[in-house]
Amino acid sequence: MILALDDTVDLTRILLRIAGFFRDESCGQCVPCRVGTVRQEEALLRIAHNGRSPGSNAGDILLLRDVGQVMKDASICGLGQAAWNAVESAIDRLGALEETR
Repeated sequence: MILALDDTVDLTRILLRIAGFFRDESCGQCVPCRVGTVRQEEALLRIAHNGRSPGSNAGDILLLRDVGQVMKDASICGLGQAAWNAVESAIDRLGALEETR
């Protein structure tokens, strides 16, 4: 599936909605998915709440990369492995938004 968004869409809110979906759909059988989806959503919530504070999101962006890689590599099923995909494709954009603030 492809989702195309223009600059008027709040990317963080879209990612939060996607992260919430994966958190809710996780069966909880494996730790990378059960914990990773929660940590992913928490980091995105902090990014959304930090808003325009310069440099405030760098740690959460690094955390998202680390958690996403673990979910991708160690989750048992496809859901856990795919839960990171939307954030992964948008993470560079989140970093660019951070730099312009």
